[in-house]
Amino acid sequence: MYGTLVVLLGLSVLLSGCGLIFDYDNCKDDAELTGLTIHADWKYAETADPEGMAYLFFPDDGGRCWRFDFPGRDAGHIELPLGGDAMVCFNDDTSDILLSDDEQFEKITASTSASGLYAGNGNKPGNDYKGPTEWNGEPVRVWPDKMWAAKISRLHLTDDKVTWTEETGGEWNESSIRELVVFPRQITPRVRVEVDSILNLESVKAVNAWISGMSASFRFSDMSCDGKAVTHPFSLGRSDSGRLRGSLMIFGRVAGNIMTLRFVMSNGETIEKSYDVTDQLTQSPDQMDMLVRICGIELPDTGAGSSGGLEVSVDGWTVIEIELDDNNLPF
Repeated sequence: MYGTLVVLLGLSVLLSGCGLIFDYDNCKDDAELTGLTIHADWKYAETADPEGMAYLFFPDDGGRCWRFDFPGRDAGHIELPLGGDAMVCFNDDTSDILLSDDEQFEKITASTSASGLYAGNGNKPGNDYKGPTEWNGEPVRVWPDKMWAAKISRLHLTDDKVTWTEETGGEWNESSIRELVVFPRQITPRVRVEVDSILNLESVKAVNAWISGMSASFRFSDMSCDGKAVTHPFSLGRSDSGRLRGSLMIFGRVAGNIMTLRFVMSNGETIEKSYDVTDQLTQSPDQMDMLVRICGIELPDTGAGSSGGLEVSVDGWTVIEIELDDNNLPF
């Protein structure tokens, strides 16, 4: 793993050489370094707004990687040893992303931490139980943050130029001014969920939701998700009378997708309803922004209760509770 993280405070003038390197062991006194300018071209993600981007260079000789972090989505000037490398970049403003095998270009992988089926809506104070950690044989994992990434399979840096290719055996690019151009793109598709026409929603105290068959991780070297399936819990919030809305990010889909809704009624009864949404996801016209729609759910009338309320979250971050009091509904 790496040493102490260098915190960047917008000092763009100083964004070069060992001042940006995550691992200070790479900063040898006799290292022969040369300048390289990284230019991030966002033509594949024009509206992307990462708070920062990390660039990792993996030397051909198997040495430890060099890491450079830049604030915002623009890169800048760095210094590297002469020779060959491979590179990956990704946004470094994620809170739920775990990196593994991050010293090897072929293996560096993004994944998320373990969770529980009931964690999508947070937990009430004093209640640490997040529900079962496995569902139908799949481990339960937090869904990933939005991520942008790019990779370069091979590059070669000399005193007078840099050459690189994004694919093994692909066409080589060359810059005599030692400017490396990368093209980040979004790698985490979004799944939007709409649940309409729910009878007796006013009797619901809380809703838990989860979806199965999602990829456990993303491998940067070939920009693809792996084949291990996990289940992601996510939040559903009440948008107006009789409707629930939510969304989550995923690394990708690797199996059939079952979405389960668990309704906690005002009398304590729990009701689970599961739906095969594989076809909806597969047939979505935009595979980076998929929609799942469920319509027509009948629930029993158990009364609104004096303290019942749906636990609502905004994009999986802020958790609030809305009391289902007919006289004070904000909808």
